[in-house]
Amino acid sequence: MDGVMSEPHQDRSSENVIRLDRARAARRGPEAGPGLSALRQAEGYWTALCRDGEIPRRSRIDPRGIQNILGQACILERIAPGLARFRLAGHDLTDRAGMDLRGMPLSCLFTPAARQPLAEALEHLFAAPAVVELSLRGERRLLHRAPGARLLLLPLRGDAGDVTRALGVLVCDPEPPARGPHRFDLADIALRPVRARPRARRERGALPALSLVT
Repeated sequence: MDGVMSEPHQDRSSENVIRLDRARAARRGPEAGPGLSALRQAEGYWTALCRDGEIPRRSRIDPRGIQNILGQACILERIAPGLARFRLAGHDLTDRAGMDLRGMPLSCLFTPAARQPLAEALEHLFAAPAVVELSLRGERRLLHRAPGARLLLLPLRGDAGDVTRALGVLVCDPEPPARGPHRFDLADIALRPVRARPRARRERGALPALSLVT
């Protein structure tokens, strides 16, 4: 995704760019380490884009603002309840998937057992909306331990104003991965509801029961 975060008809003037180094303090957690730091940087950038407590539009995401984590980042689009597909994906994600992820469902990175709880988490992401952070375990390979990973998903509004997009960042254990595509199991799901300014919205029905982390 280096240099390909842009989509047509988006404002790319320099005054709209919020740099990560200016946004890091917006949401800095107690965690340490390079992987978790990337998640906190992404959330800080997203928080800095929020205006008047309102979830930012997809069009406000500028690759120049997250250039140091572009390889780990992606843009997702909600296509049905509990389902999202990749619109854009960084090279770290495509390397682990072993294929071009554009147009593929997010669930292709997960084992069959993980896909139902993933679907429930995605429905909270878009319908609540909520910030979603997933703790992941990679599949064990011969002579390789199962790698750990974390996936942060940050809700975004589409052109129509509904929350139908998301900015995602995946960080994995730094050790070299085994060859071939990687799939993940879900170890834990943390949800943080976004206390956005009230907006007129249509009913989406009851949300799946998941534990919220506040």
